[in-house]
Amino acid sequence: MNPRYHPDIAVVNDNGIVALVEVKARSRTSAAWAERIREGLVGHDLGARYFILATRDHVYLWLRDDATRPPIVFKSEKLLGPFLQAAGVEGEKANEETLSLAVSEWLLGFTVSPPRGGNGFTHEQASLMDLGKHVRDARIIREPIPA
Repeated sequence: MNPRYHPDIAVVNDNGIVALVEVKARSRTSAAWAERIREGLVGHDLGARYFILATRDHVYLWLRDDATRPPIVFKSEKLLGPFLQAAGVEGEKANEETLSLAVSEWLLGFTVSPPRGGNGFTHEQASLMDLGKHVRDARIIREPIPA
């Protein structure tokens, strides 16, 4: 991991850093673009169990064990839309601060009501449930964390 990299959001529990989150107020992003951003920031050493890159149109998720694979991709509207709507902001017009707040609220939701497990879930759904399980007892920090 780049020693000078400071995430926009860090999710931390008693065992260390659970997730690092980078927020970009960009639209029309792609998995290839997201991989280049992630590679430039953290390389293949995610420095945490998860690395999340949130943009206006997509949320990209990498798991430490799959860091060399393409990200799991979600539509931002599906994950962040309710939080942006509550703030009265259209997703395509959200700035980085607003997106950062929406991501923080989304992650905070896992601490209150983590997703429930079960059978027949897609890889994407299972990844979100795993993320939720690890975020449950964590703190969401929206400021640079010490390296």
